[in-house]
Amino acid sequence: MSREKILQGRIDDLIEIGSNLPARFTSSEERAKLISWETRCLNLIEEIFTKESDYYKNIHTSFRYPNTNIHRHYGMEILKSAKKDLPILPKAESNLEPLSFIEQMCSRFHLIVRQLRDRHNNRPTLDVNDEYDVQDLMHSLLKMRFEDIRPEEWTPSYAGGSSRMDFLLKNEGIVIETKKTRRGLGSKELGDQLIIDIDRYKIYPDVKLLFCFIYDPEGRMTNPEGLEKDLTRIIDEIAVKVLVAPKGI
Repeated sequence: MSREKILQGRIDDLIEIGSNLPARFTSSEERAKLISWETRCLNLIEEIFTKESDYYKNIHTSFRYPNTNIHRHYGMEILKSAKKDLPILPKAESNLEPLSFIEQMCSRFHLIVRQLRDRHNNRPTLDVNDEYDVQDLMHSLLKMRFEDIRPEEWTPSYAGGSSRMDFLLKNEGIVIETKKTRRGLGSKELGDQLIIDIDRYKIYPDVKLLFCFIYDPEGRMTNPEGLEKDLTRIIDEIAVKVLVAPKGI
């Protein structure tokens, strides 16, 4: 049985348990069952998507509501949504850990940029002002985990021409595209660019996952969660994952 099927089964079990929990908890035994169920939900979501993911943050927040019936309702809805997104994860077992690393790195990218600025005696450092700076820092961070990183690899001909991808992780079958928001390059423009990128990589051999990282340090994205949700999907057997960070600037 594939890992995806196993995870689907575990999610289904938790959904069934949640649906059978009482609407009101009148005894310590019933409350203990709720706490056990919440703990199992948190552990499974962390195992699949990591603590840095929106899924974990959302379910963790929902379990802090004072109304225990809201715990159960929101927890089950998040589990159902997580089950639908399981196919977004790369199918090969070896790709699961690399994806978690890339997600964590991009989620903390802004913290790394800020830390680089704070050098002893104001010594010179890398300041991330444009997409080339994003790519330079990204390349350095990727070297912590990956051996074969191919920057600016040519894509096959598409619509009469070819172009360069930012990074190809050849062994993992992962392409990473980086974007940085700026004046005149907001949600709509970036969404249009990503749609073109997705179409281009559908014909690239051996690519299993296209990971699109949008660095938004000034908070120019009006609805980053909406863009992530709209474009994160599977297209012609290629998984597409979009991550915008930081959020809420």
